[in-house]
Amino acid sequence: REGIRRLGPERLVSKLEPQLLDTQGTYQLLALKIEADQEPWKYLKMQNPSIDAIHIEAVAPECKTVQHAINWRRYRRIDQQWKPSQLS
Repeated sequence: REGIRRLGPERLVSKLEPQLLDTQGTYQLLALKIEADQEPWKYLKMQNPSIDAIHIEAVAPECKTVQHAINWRRYRRIDQQWKPSQLS
């Protein structure tokens, strides 16, 4: 959390050399290597247009697409579809 506060989410993520797994609109599913000897952590990068801010949120390791990550955020399951009228 301190890294995000000091650097901002976009600069911190860029320093961790993210692997882009999927995109949907302005949403991106990223894999970030936090520790060299562990599996990458998965994060959903989102743009909040109402306050012009970027948010990055950890999601379940089984997420393979942005839609999986959106489903997981809503239901804590990747297989239960959620289609909001607007992503924000």
